[in-house]
Amino acid sequence: MNIESLTKKHPVSIITRTSRNRFLAQTEDEGRAQKLHKLQSEMIRNVCDTIQKSCAQITNSHRELHVPVSKIGKSIDKNFNSDLTLKIGDPNHLQKPENKRLLDQAIVQHFLREGMANVADILAKEGNIQLDRIDWEKFHEIDAILNSIRRKDVALALKWAIRNRDSLKELNSPLEFKIHKINIIELYKQGIDRQHDIIQYARDNLQHLDSVYDLEVQHLMGGIIYLKTGIENSPYKSFLDATNYTEIEELFFSNACTLLDLSTRSPISVVVDSGSIALPPLLDINNTLTKQGVQNVWQLQDELPIEIPLGRNLQFHSTFSCPILKQQSTEGNPPMRLVCGHVISRDALHKLSSSSTGNKLKCPYCPLEQVVSDATQIHF
Repeated sequence: MNIESLTKKHPVSIITRTSRNRFLAQTEDEGRAQKLHKLQSEMIRNVCDTIQKSCAQITNSHRELHVPVSKIGKSIDKNFNSDLTLKIGDPNHLQKPENKRLLDQAIVQHFLREGMANVADILAKEGNIQLDRIDWEKFHEIDAILNSIRRKDVALALKWAIRNRDSLKELNSPLEFKIHKINIIELYKQGIDRQHDIIQYARDNLQHLDSVYDLEVQHLMGGIIYLKTGIENSPYKSFLDATNYTEIEELFFSNACTLLDLSTRSPISVVVDSGSIALPPLLDINNTLTKQGVQNVWQLQDELPIEIPLGRNLQFHSTFSCPILKQQSTEGNPPMRLVCGHVISRDALHKLSSSSTGNKLKCPYCPLEQVVSDATQIHF
């Protein structure tokens, strides 16, 4: 029986049943859709609430930071001194030909120390700055060695240390031994297969070293006993730690600068560091002196009117402070050693001698009487 025959016999009932099924299916689809829309609406509402809370937190944080940040520019303009030369020191001091030449050389050497040889070359050519050719070659060699050490290659540093062995021995420098130690440790890391290479390397390179390294050499070679069983489980497992090439780099650079009769630190970096520390108290005292009408007092003397501690990193030589006058020694007022062994400044010596009869004086710390001419100058 087909649909046409059913339709002819029961046309109304079939149509009604079909419509009802369609209506039920459509109603069910709409219910699911409505239910789905409710879930989506709830999720959207939750997301919107989260976004609003986050925006509120960001706004509050921004409001807290906005006030101090907006005042930074005004504070800088108020406290920043764009022209310090007119207030501190002599502005024409660096305009002298000799001082300008020394400053130009210091700038070029600073770039060479920092490994920027190309910048130093261009600056020297454009500024017509004359440096000895030997200095250029040595700086380029130092730069090449430093770059190789940073690549964990100490071959060039070892050749340099062997070539300057006598000079390094006078400095009591352990550079050559430390380079050999690094090479041996690298062999240790390769395992039992390099055992004979370790022994041969030690025979070729460690026998000529001073006896001061005997204990370190013994410790360095003791790890061979544990190579077969595994050095990682032995008392020498520290050999497998990361090798410290930074120590070699710093030691080499210090020794190289000493042999070149140069300071380890660049003079430009020292000036910048010390100036950053010294300028704030200098500005404070300058403001105080300006209010009192004596702002030019330190331009008339060879020393600052205030002592500024720069820290131990910026102390490069010993100093002497006179126990009598409480003044630090200078070239014009050096420390003087009395016959009794006590040390005072030359100015204090003259004041004590002027208050005494004749050419004799008594030590302010002991009753020994002595002649002024017997005092000797001490050099730090």
